[in-house]
Amino acid sequence: MSLQALSAFAVANNFTKAVKPQATPLYELPIEQARSKVTVRDGNKVPKPDGSQALILSLGKVILKLDVIAPKATRINAPATEVANFTKILKDAVAEGQLDAEIQDAQLKMMENKLKADAAVKAVPTVEGTQAVAQAVPAGLDLCAIE
Repeated sequence: MSLQALSAFAVANNFTKAVKPQATPLYELPIEQARSKVTVRDGNKVPKPDGSQALILSLGKVILKLDVIAPKATRINAPATEVANFTKILKDAVAEGQLDAEIQDAQLKMMENKLKADAAVKAVPTVEGTQAVAQAVPAGLDLCAIE
């Protein structure tokens, strides 16, 4: 049986990552597209029994500051009866561009985090560096014979 015959039976298992088309990172999006990626969600780790929510605006994993509403604010404590209304107000404010400065700050923070992560990856010693050291030892030298 040839490899071509096996292609009809080939499958990907759960442990391999599917190849995804490379999406534009959120920090590279123009402000108009970044606005559409901002989400309003409940910032509470555990839902409150009374149904109230701590509404936060997030762009990816970054929580937007709400300084335009109140200084140093990052969330809106919404009673259960007002969650839908407050969510609509926040979404409308994002769509109108009232939070563009906060979105741009979040994009800048994302870019800084990406640069830090890239620098950390470059700082890790690689196998290539180890091979270079190993090649520096003369080939005919028996290291075990050295006392």
